[in-house]
Amino acid sequence: MATLLRDPDIGRYDILAIQEPWKNPFDTTTHHPAKDQFHLCYPDKDQTLPARVCFFINKRLDHSRWHFEEANRDLGSLNLRLGTEEEQWIMVHNVYNPTQTATERGSTLPLLGKALEQSSQHEQIIIGDFNLHHELWGGDRVQRADPNAAELITIIEDHCLTSNLVPGTITYEECDGRTTIDLCLTTAGLVGRLIQCEIETNMDHDSDHLPIVTSLDLNILKMMAKPRRNWKALDEKTFTRVLQRELPPQQRPRTKTALDRHVEEVMVALTVAVEEAVPTTIPSSRSKSGWNEECAKVLAQSKRLRRQHSLYHTEETWEAYRTARNHK
Repeated sequence: MATLLRDPDIGRYDILAIQEPWKNPFDTTTHHPAKDQFHLCYPDKDQTLPARVCFFINKRLDHSRWHFEEANRDLGSLNLRLGTEEEQWIMVHNVYNPTQTATERGSTLPLLGKALEQSSQHEQIIIGDFNLHHELWGGDRVQRADPNAAELITIIEDHCLTSNLVPGTITYEECDGRTTIDLCLTTAGLVGRLIQCEIETNMDHDSDHLPIVTSLDLNILKMMAKPRRNWKALDEKTFTRVLQRELPPQQRPRTKTALDRHVEEVMVALTVAVEEAVPTTIPSSRSKSGWNEECAKVLAQSKRLRRQHSLYHTEETWEAYRTARNHK
């Protein structure tokens, strides 16, 4: 998760829905190295147990047109107002459904069904880790369906949901198995707006869950990027020349009014010098402090070995990939 949020390409995405985020042992939050690009929406009602879902919302989205609601630590919802003349909302539900063998099982599905019912007048997207196996989404690879999968199928039927991943798409991959437990579901009104829903291997950062990228044709208002000064490109000769030209003569003000006026003249001179000597730039979503060529090479090596393991699935390929992942 940490390297995902530091990836130079992460700024291309509007919304990141994370399941099982890193657990901060000291506070009800998670790791957030991309504060310059994303708002963190983290459920914090439960002060005793860490949240198992969270959102990262790109700051280019108009923050007055979305808000976050938490049902509990395993279900959070994002209410997103579209940039259309009519008042239209999209509800994005981020779900973590505990495994069948978890000590504190507590299925999230009843709560999800309630949330869908409450927002039935809006189009809805459901994404998350359901920890359930069924041939409806797992394809022919599923030998035996989980009994609790029937509850999810009932929710899908009751709310006319569509599963957007191709059945059998591998979403979870570890040394001892490959399966489909992560889903992206949408209501009927969004089916025609779907552009893409698939595994994005280029954004894989060695999680056992593979990243799913979903694109929809939606009109969402975004904030305009504000230009800022590129101080690294300062033209020192121009700055010195303009400053010498614009600075007022040295003097020793004898009154407060004279001092204030002199300070103002100095500030004006500095402003003119900066405007002429320091160019402006639009911040790039790909720029990340601390990212260098060595980071890129280590990441590429890890991804290459991950692909080899996915292809051959042997102990040797797993060990090579595990070593590269730990080195990264």
